[in-house]
Amino acid sequence: MKILLLLSALSFSLFSQEKPKTISTPLANNVDACALNFPKLKSAFKQDPALYKGLTPVEQDLRLRTLRQGVVLNNGTEIRMIKSGCSHYIFLINIRPTEIKSMKAEYLFELAVLQLKLIPVEKDEAFNIKLITNALDKRNWPAIKLQSDIYSLPCGEALCTLRTIRDNGTPRDIEIIYDKIL
Repeated sequence: MKILLLLSALSFSLFSQEKPKTISTPLANNVDACALNFPKLKSAFKQDPALYKGLTPVEQDLRLRTLRQGVVLNNGTEIRMIKSGCSHYIFLINIRPTEIKSMKAEYLFELAVLQLKLIPVEKDEAFNIKLITNALDKRNWPAIKLQSDIYSLPCGEALCTLRTIRDNGTPRDIEIIYDKIL
């Protein structure tokens, strides 16, 4: 849960120019103690700038064990992804569509799936997106539970959540977190 809170805090800074505060933990600083082979992580996005309105450079912080990158899709939607982990494999996807027209669960789920399917992803990285789009499939909607403004998604052994982030009371982002213990 602490890792989810850390990633959630990082997600607030995804669209700002400010860098997140450095957090150091003994386990994160000891690469040999980690189950996740962090140096082999790479961005899920195809790295061809011609595919997007905007593509930020990949930011990789070996000390904090985070990889971050963002894109602006041709429809204007901004998407940021953070991958991280040590004893967990975690990825966070933050979707900022041009507009969120409704707070109904069904609308949010369909909007997230639509935007995720528009992302040009690397072939060997497509599983991250597929995990989330499968969890948000209409057949799974009865299994999705809402608690404290956070939807728990069916992701097998992993913990998956979806929530909206508001800016001055207006819903701006859809945040999805996937967290699996390694």
